[in-house]
Amino acid sequence: MTKRLLIVAALVAAPMWAEAQTCGAWSVCSASADLAVTSGAAFPPSSYGLAITVNDASEVILVRDNNPANEASYWGRFYFNPNNEALVIGNRQRIFMIQDSSNTRLAVVVFRKVAGGLSLLARVWNGTTTTDNAAGIITNAWHYVTLHWVKATTPSGTDGIFQLYVDGTQMVNLTNLATGGSPGVDYARMGVLDPLQYNGTAYTLYFDEVEERRQTNPGAYVP
Repeated sequence: MTKRLLIVAALVAAPMWAEAQTCGAWSVCSASADLAVTSGAAFPPSSYGLAITVNDASEVILVRDNNPANEASYWGRFYFNPNNEALVIGNRQRIFMIQDSSNTRLAVVVFRKVAGGLSLLARVWNGTTTTDNAAGIITNAWHYVTLHWVKATTPSGTDGIFQLYVDGTQMVNLTNLATGGSPGVDYARMGVLDPLQYNGTAYTLYFDEVEERRQTNPGAYVP
């Protein structure tokens, strides 16, 4: 399904990926009839993408990568297509999250509907609490979203960083984060994460081309 670069030593060498109609590249993949690896969800010229259908308010559906190992620096990029979602103004759906080994949510990408249309939001842990940071309006089409998280350099330090890019444009830039007490990024989750936004009309979100690195921005997908 999704082409992805695993967290390995170099992260700048030849991509260690293979595309197939399966969730096998992920550490965990929800066993749900509402998750499909299909050509219809592919970001061109990819062959397969991930389609997740929301048709109730209780089933969390996701894929999870356990390859990060308390990473002090993390880059992650994924492609996302709202695909004619059925949210109403005020709805917020978590779609991508990085967490540490204590399960602290270091950063969350939230898809939402506001009066101005569809938008993204970055919810970021600053060492004591989380802050919401608007990341701009998006269209009902493919977009690539890039996260950059850097741990503070000492346990009591306040030089942590978080950045969010949408289609290559920086939309969020946070510095002076007191994140030195975190072990670092230990896993990433993508999909429809709790709490679910369902208003009685089913909708399907598309995801594709996930890439993770330690030190360098993956940039846009290049076939």
